[in-house]
Amino acid sequence: GCGGVAGRPTTDVVGADGNTTAVAEMSSGAVIQIGFAFGLGIGATVHLFSDISGGQFNPAVSFGLFFGRQLSLVKACIFSVAQVIGGILGCVVLKVLIGSVPGEVSIAANLSSGTGLFLEFFGTLFLVLTVLATTNGKRGHAAGYSQPLSIGIAIFVLHMFLVTKTGCGINLLAAWQPTYLLDSRLSSSRTL
Repeated sequence: GCGGVAGRPTTDVVGADGNTTAVAEMSSGAVIQIGFAFGLGIGATVHLFSDISGGQFNPAVSFGLFFGRQLSLVKACIFSVAQVIGGILGCVVLKVLIGSVPGEVSIAANLSSGTGLFLEFFGTLFLVLTVLATTNGKRGHAAGYSQPLSIGIAIFVLHMFLVTKTGCGINLLAAWQPTYLLDSRLSSSRTL
């Protein structure tokens, strides 16, 4: 969600109907920087925590592994609860340290809500399928650096495509928590 559309400079665009809408601007360099930061960061943290939780930070991945018969329902639920708690704690730490929770995710002004939902659904599906493919024991992958690297590359690619359109909220918790839960309640300037 740190590539969120909200909070970026905007340009007013006049549509065919005469209505003016603000369209967020973002340079190619900023998109690449965000993509590399997320791709390499998630790839590294997946590698670091793979022996503890399988490197799962996203409930969609946890439940994808459950549906792919690689994780029990109990573990998927426990990991998802832990991910929610970890996300909330992360938001609190950011709020305390820097005074805000960056990364509000919203759909670009030139896209419909349905288009944004479609893009996010298939982006999340791409991530889940990448994780399922890289953790599939039948493929003969030895545990090592290739699985986290594959996941990091998938996240990089998704950010290259989705940052300017939806903010790339492929982790529902990362997208939802700063936008609605924490920033809204800890900031007096915003309401739910």
